[in-house]
Amino acid sequence: MGIVLSKMGEDVAMTKENDARDFDPALAIAPGETIKEEMEHRGISQRELADILDISYEDLGNILDGNAPITYEIATKLEGIFGPSKDFWISLEIGYQLDNVINKGHKG
Repeated sequence: MGIVLSKMGEDVAMTKENDARDFDPALAIAPGETIKEEMEHRGISQRELADILDISYEDLGNILDGNAPITYEIATKLEGIFGPSKDFWISLEIGYQLDNVINKGHKG
């Protein structure tokens, strides 16, 4: 027996069979979005964070935009700056990369 959901006055039956098959998750958000939120919360500019991380402004921009990965070295530095563990930052990156691989596989 499935669950019946109401969608704009229309009953939609959800069963285990069609529930998993019809699920289309949203794309993962780049870990850089979390860094941007922390930067904003703490009033740190991209230039300041790049200097603290000892990387170029452009390299940080690539991380923030999801075009470059958070490396172990960067994750360790982020741990000291923002607080969550380096494992947290690496996990965000791995999840983002995995989601990109999975979604590319579903599109092709």
